[in-house]
Amino acid sequence: MKKLTRLTNTTGNSSKEYNVEISGNDSDGFVVNFSYGKIGQALKSGTKTNEPVSLESADKIAEKLIKAKMKKGYVADEDSSSGHIPVQSKADTVKFIPQLSNPVTMPEMRDLMRQKKYAVQCKYDGERGVMHIENEQVSATNRRGVTTSINPAFIEPLLKLANGKKAMLDCEVFSNHLRVFDVICIDGVDISEQPFFYRAVELTKLANFHQSSLLRFVDTVMINDFSHLENFLSKNREAGEEGIIIRELSAPYTPSRPNKLGSSLKIKNINDASCLVIKQEGDKRSVQLGLLNENDELIHVGNVTVPVNATIPKPKDVVDVEYLWVQGDGGKLIQPVWKRNRSNEILPDACRLSQVVYKNPQSSAEAV
Repeated sequence: MKKLTRLTNTTGNSSKEYNVEISGNDSDGFVVNFSYGKIGQALKSGTKTNEPVSLESADKIAEKLIKAKMKKGYVADEDSSSGHIPVQSKADTVKFIPQLSNPVTMPEMRDLMRQKKYAVQCKYDGERGVMHIENEQVSATNRRGVTTSINPAFIEPLLKLANGKKAMLDCEVFSNHLRVFDVICIDGVDISEQPFFYRAVELTKLANFHQSSLLRFVDTVMINDFSHLENFLSKNREAGEEGIIIRELSAPYTPSRPNKLGSSLKIKNINDASCLVIKQEGDKRSVQLGLLNENDELIHVGNVTVPVNATIPKPKDVVDVEYLWVQGDGGKLIQPVWKRNRSNEILPDACRLSQVVYKNPQSSAEAV
C-alpha cells in the first residue's frame, strides 16, 4: 500500500517541492519517507521512521510533517495526491511570506565574513508579524503568510507612522508592543529590492521619529570583524536574550527561507540540562520533565517530545535536553528539545534547578 502527497512552494522566488509517502503493509509495518528539492530537478530523500510502525502511527507522522511544511508556505498538489494522508485546510490564503532566517554556526560566520559584510540585531522571542498599512487600514500577517489578528492599540501609532501612505514593517509581536526590525515598504515605495544597508537606514529614521512604548525599533549594529561579532553574541547571551540575527548588508529582502544559509542568519543561545522524567503524557511520545529544588522537591519544568527513533524513557530516568532559557522563577524550559537518555551516566541527584539559565526578567515580562 502507498499513500503519497506532493507539496509545492512557489511563493516569491521559491520553486520547491516536498513529497511525503507512506508505504508498507499490515504484517510488516509502515514507513514514512520524504523527498525534496527544486521543482524539475533531482530530489534528495530521507525517512522519518528508522523502523516500521503501525499505520495509525505512520499517518500521524506524515500529517505532522505535512502540516509543518504548509506552515512554511507549501500547498498540497491535489492532482498528485493519493491515499488519505490528512492535509491541512486551504481556508487560509497566503498573502505575504516573510523572510525567514536559517541557523548558522560561528565557524561558518568566520568564513562568510571573509567574503561579505554583515550587520547584527538582537533576536527577540515574540510572534512573527508583518504589519501592512494601506488606505488608512492596518492588517497583519504571520510567519505562514496568512492574515492574523492585531492588538487594536497598535493601529493608531502605525497609521501615524505611515502618514496616509502605504507601508510594510517586519516585526516581532508582543502583548504590549511591536519590535520592528525591517522595513519592506515606506512612504508608498516598495524597498524590498534595496540592500539591507539601505533598509537599515530607513529603520533608523523611523526610530528617530516614531520610537515609543508601543513601537520599538531594533538597533542594527554594523560588524567590523569577527571579534566584533563574538563580542556582540557574548553580551547578548549575558543579557539573557534569545540570540542574534545576522543580516547581509548588500542583500534584498527575500521572502521565505532558502535551502542553505542565505542572507538572513540566526544564532540562538542554546543551553542544555539533565532532567528527571516524571511520567509519560498519556499515549503520546511526550514526557514530563522535572528538576530538584534546594529542598529536594521535584518541580515540573515542562514537557519534551521523544523522537520516533528513541525509546520512551521511564519515570525517574535521567534525560538530556536542549532549551533556550527558563522564563521566571518556577517557570518552564522554553523550547526544550530531546538529546538522549543518560540514566546510565548521571545520577538523579544531579538534576537540579540550579543548573538552568534564566532569561532576562525584564524581557520575560514583555513576552507574549
